[in-house]
Amino acid sequence: MVPSKYHCYGYGCCSHDYDNRLSVRYHSGHAFTQHKLQAGQPALLNVPADAAHVELFFDAVVTTTTWYCGGAPGPKFVQDPPDQFYDSDFGRNFVLPVQ
Repeated sequence: MVPSKYHCYGYGCCSHDYDNRLSVRYHSGHAFTQHKLQAGQPALLNVPADAAHVELFFDAVVTTTTWYCGGAPGPKFVQDPPDQFYDSDFGRNFVLPVQ
């Protein structure tokens, strides 16, 4: 998941750090567990034998660091709060049957 919202908050130069996560649960009402995702790496899950289903959603926290471009190096500012993006099948989460 790569967010499409990029902005530099008016400074001119910026960089982005991504914390991409998969949240998953196997039984309704149980808590979601989070798994950090790495670009280009598969997310391997051990589905319990008694799993009723696999329910999941993705989210990404994007921290933007900005600074003034050109001239001498200046201070860098981390924007707070970071931007957060969700991919959850329009708020319904992705629910997959276990066979």
